[in-house]
Amino acid sequence: MAIAIGVLAAIGATAVYLYSHREHAPARAHAVTTSVIGRPRIDPAALRRGSIAGTVRTAANQPVAFARVCVDGWSEELPDELFRTPSCVVANAGGAYRIAGLLPASYVVSAIARGFEPANTEPVVVGDGEAREGVDVVIVAGGGELTGTVEDVAGGPIAHAQIVVRRRGGTVKRDAVIVTTETDDQGRFTTWFASGYAVVSATADGYAAGSEGANVPGNVQLQLTPESSLRGRVVDAASGEPVSGAYVAVVDDYEHELRAVSSEADGSFEVAGLAPSRVRLIARTERGYARSAGSIAVGMAEHVDGIVLALQAAHQVVGTLRVASATCERGGGTLYDPDSERSIALRRVGDAWIADGVPAGRYVPRVWCRGALPHAAYDPIVVDRDVTGLVWELDAGVTLRGKVVTRSGVAVPDASIIDDELRAYTRSRADGSYVLVGVTPGARMFGVRSDRAIAETRYDLVIEGDLEHDFVLDDAGAVTGTIVDRQGRPVGQRRIQLALRGDDYDERFLFAASAADGTFAIRPALPGRYRVVADGVTPTELVVVANQTTTVRLEAAVDRVAVTGRVVDDASQPLADAYVIAAPDDAGNGRDAVRWGDGKIVLTDGDGRFAFADLVGTAFTLRAYRTGGGEVFADHVAPNADVTLRIPKTAQVAGTIREANGALASELAIEIADDTAVPVRTERFFACAGHYELRDLRAGSYTVLAKSPAGRKQSALVLRPGDHATLDLTLEPLLAITGRAVDLRTGKPVAGASVKAYADAASPTLQFSSTAVTDRDGRFRIARVPLGVVELSASQQSADYEGAKLERTITINGPFDVGDLPMLQPRATGDDIGDPGFSTKRDGGVRVTSVDDDGPATGRVREGDVIVTVDGIDVRGGNAPLFEPAIQAPPGTRVVLGLARGGTVTITLGAPDEEDCHGRICL
Repeated sequence: MAIAIGVLAAIGATAVYLYSHREHAPARAHAVTTSVIGRPRIDPAALRRGSIAGTVRTAANQPVAFARVCVDGWSEELPDELFRTPSCVVANAGGAYRIAGLLPASYVVSAIARGFEPANTEPVVVGDGEAREGVDVVIVAGGGELTGTVEDVAGGPIAHAQIVVRRRGGTVKRDAVIVTTETDDQGRFTTWFASGYAVVSATADGYAAGSEGANVPGNVQLQLTPESSLRGRVVDAASGEPVSGAYVAVVDDYEHELRAVSSEADGSFEVAGLAPSRVRLIARTERGYARSAGSIAVGMAEHVDGIVLALQAAHQVVGTLRVASATCERGGGTLYDPDSERSIALRRVGDAWIADGVPAGRYVPRVWCRGALPHAAYDPIVVDRDVTGLVWELDAGVTLRGKVVTRSGVAVPDASIIDDELRAYTRSRADGSYVLVGVTPGARMFGVRSDRAIAETRYDLVIEGDLEHDFVLDDAGAVTGTIVDRQGRPVGQRRIQLALRGDDYDERFLFAASAADGTFAIRPALPGRYRVVADGVTPTELVVVANQTTTVRLEAAVDRVAVTGRVVDDASQPLADAYVIAAPDDAGNGRDAVRWGDGKIVLTDGDGRFAFADLVGTAFTLRAYRTGGGEVFADHVAPNADVTLRIPKTAQVAGTIREANGALASELAIEIADDTAVPVRTERFFACAGHYELRDLRAGSYTVLAKSPAGRKQSALVLRPGDHATLDLTLEPLLAITGRAVDLRTGKPVAGASVKAYADAASPTLQFSSTAVTDRDGRFRIARVPLGVVELSASQQSADYEGAKLERTITINGPFDVGDLPMLQPRATGDDIGDPGFSTKRDGGVRVTSVDDDGPATGRVREGDVIVTVDGIDVRGGNAPLFEPAIQAPPGTRVVLGLARGGTVTITLGAPDEEDCHGRICL
């Protein structure tokens, strides 16, 4: 949909940037030839279409007439763009549906009808031209109405926008209950969805997608911005020839993929539908890899052209995932290079799992398969050529099945069940039944979450094989309500925190926040008498009743205020192409809110003026920014103020980075933080011959950290408006820390332990932290560790080990090996831990803080004693974490304690004390 002419005029001319790797790329001995790149693209038009059919029914097997049924799909073989919009139909009077025209892929089928909670199926695989029958969706009574509007930044309605509603945590397609609809000519929509919190997304032609949280039942307002796009070419770095069929992905600051396309026959590509942001581009073929030189600033409705992605020679890694000698049907994984902090996903082709475009490096495999258990560690892969024939074995996990029910016997649908290793996850069906596959045998802890009932903090089970188990939850109620101002208008889109405090549960606090329409919902809530407390609201008493919803209306003593102003450049000339966003700053977090777009956006007019009406708060933060770069913040803006926001010229810094031996760094990461220690940007450069450039920086004081796989250097930087600064750095060398994790009692290696290295930096945001996992021999290697004081710690939660923390000063005298890192497994866990009769805390060691009267330690241990050994195990200084596993043993166990005041004492652990922390070990 087109936006108002005035908005289009304000956007201005298209900015054109040229980001080329070839300018600084070193000469290559060979090209990425056409014979090894550009794997054949699958033509969707050549694929036969399939279908999914079934019935929407209740748990009592009654058909649900005219339900809306949607499928959300994904494929390892086809572009994500083909599955961006779900396909939907309306079932007939008998509840039957058929969705045709489906590409070969995996799909989740969801159904919704007025008066019913939505539900979804397990993933359904549709083969080439396959018709899947009997895919029924079971739904239960419940839910509520959700209404909303979609408008553009000029305030005009957006007609026929596509609306997708997902449940909380359902953004992953493999577990997505969804419902779709579209707006009418006035930009309004209405639908039915599950009661509780939902995520509402909107898309429309010519706009970037937008999303908001909403309470159901309730109302939500979405604001869409005109879409931006990126255009460019993929070429061979050595020959300059265009490359077709390259996979081009747009990624964010965290390297998460936003959108992806394939390059055309002439190497060209275009990625549309982007929101204003700073993005990166990565291109990959079977044996080619490229990335943009740093990030690209994309303004609102800006179309950046002239991007060149020059593919460097890379390699292909091919392996298979096998479970008990069978091929893994649903799995995946990544290859991670800790030296470059690069992660490359595996894609499935037939029975093989392939990583394309892998630059040279040493990669750690991270694989998974549904229903199976990865090994504690896999051998690293050294990639300096194609690597094929790899086999990653996984162990068959056990299956846990049963029902989730309340104590009154009512089934709990849509409850999430997850194991303590975060590997096995599922949701209960409409009848409360669940099947959890891929569970690790042994003592396991499970978490259960539901909006309908109160789950325990944890459920402990001992799993020896496939097991049937019902999770029993307490019957719960819910609280819903609305916050309004003194004129009765809703108070929303502000960070209002509500706490429900029960008379019998002084420590039981529940929280929520009002949505744009002022509504809030707190579920589940344990039955009882509560006080509702909110900022500016008189506390209100209410009673929560099991299986009922209590509704409350809260009046906040707040006034509606306006903030107006003008945006100008550094020459005081008005800016008609600027965007301004406002957010409350009552709690001092306004800058975070406007930085991430948490507020309403307005566009300046021809005189650079803007106006916000109906703001709620006592102080506000404003952010003004413009296409092409430049922004300014105004903090603590008073209500009804008229402010001038001056966007100064941006600055930039560029330079050359050399390794310690004088060679130009070929791969770089540049991190920059401002004087408030807030990270501003992280930029990555590949095949850059030591050159970097950071554009569009605000004037100010910064800390710059340059990193490469072989070095690291930190420096201060001050930028004035319009500066073109130069900062050349020589990196200090990095070391690889190696060592071995061993069991302190047996001396045997501990596989699968996580070993973390941590080091301070001048700026808290630039501190070093890296983790490695020990291999089958207990050995670990942490690459790229900076010089200085490094703290190491090791843990392995699944085996209940506790690692000793060691602190060492690293020198550059060759490779650094810490030797054996001791780990200790407790002799008892959970409720089986005996009580030593005293409490302790870590105070440069282990210090006794209190001793029980008539307990096992009475007359032997005194308050203030420092324990130095437990059964001969040193627990001083950095070994203090070993105290807990050393003393955790069953009741009746004799434990010998060495004391700093001299001598030893022997105590016999008593019966567990249910009210203390694991046998009085309250460190």
